[in-house]
Amino acid sequence: MLKLYHELAYLWPLLSPPEDYEPEAIAILAVIDTYLKRPSDQRPVLVEMGAGGGHTLSHLAENFELLAVDIASPMLINCSMVCPQATTILGDMRQVDLERAVDVVLIHDAVDYMLTAEDVQQTFANAAKHLKPGGLIIVAPTYTTESFENNQSISDQHEDRQFHVAFTSKVSLVKETPSQFVMLMAFDITENGQTTRLTDEHRCGLFSERNWLDWITAAGFKVHHVDELDEMPWHGFVGIK
Repeated sequence: MLKLYHELAYLWPLLSPPEDYEPEAIAILAVIDTYLKRPSDQRPVLVEMGAGGGHTLSHLAENFELLAVDIASPMLINCSMVCPQATTILGDMRQVDLERAVDVVLIHDAVDYMLTAEDVQQTFANAAKHLKPGGLIIVAPTYTTESFENNQSISDQHEDRQFHVAFTSKVSLVKETPSQFVMLMAFDITENGQTTRLTDEHRCGLFSERNWLDWITAAGFKVHHVDELDEMPWHGFVGIK
């Protein structure tokens, strides 16, 4: 169980402030406006698979009916607080049943946790099952094989009136499984003068750009390269059903 999304989920709004997600929400909205064809009198339905704390969705609430799917219930509690307009659904993106059709499926960096080709293919097949004809899938892994920098590390710190949190994260290739990497995180959490140190290991999938394009196409989508996502610190792929 990943500590960041369970026992440390209460720190998520501090570690990753909602306002930091506005630029990417603007880019995502621009893509949707360009490629989603819909009657002007209908409010489109957008589901984020792996919505986490709902920070991206919070900037899209004026434009869509929102569904938020995540496998970690503490993160969905955060989502309900940050984006109360979203309907939260506890489930796995590979097999969750929304029991309705949607216009847009957004899978942001939560797709990193799909460890194998089969995981990704199941996710895309499930997305296609739920999308209306002409609907969009937007996929945004943090890394591709081509962009990954082994042993890259970052450090940051945040504080509010109650907590001071310093953390570092480092990503490293898994030697025995080249299509995976590990992100090792270390947290120093200070409250009332007492500091607790926790570590958290996240294993993630790592695939080539060609892999992503092929898997989206195989799921029944026409893939597009879109300039709107080029300035983001991740890799964006868009498919039209």
